[in-house]
Amino acid sequence: MTNGRIIDLTLYNILHTPSFYSNFISIPKIYSLGLAIIFSKNDIVASFRDKRIAIYGVLYRGLYHVKIVGEPKVLIVSSA
Repeated sequence: MTNGRIIDLTLYNILHTPSFYSNFISIPKIYSLGLAIIFSKNDIVASFRDKRIAIYGVLYRGLYHVKIVGEPKVLIVSSA
């Protein structure tokens, strides 16, 4: 985390499934934004090319629970 801050994230062109109890982020969509993603045994890190961390997550009950870190960002995810 950058300075221990958690920021808001706005995603566009996403699918919404009200019956799910969790939100999901598509790994290919994150790649399409130019982020590199590294999975380890217990966590996930997505970072920009300049190594700034954009997303950090911890594995919990089989799912990665992620937080957006760093400077405020709006990630626009194409539906194509």
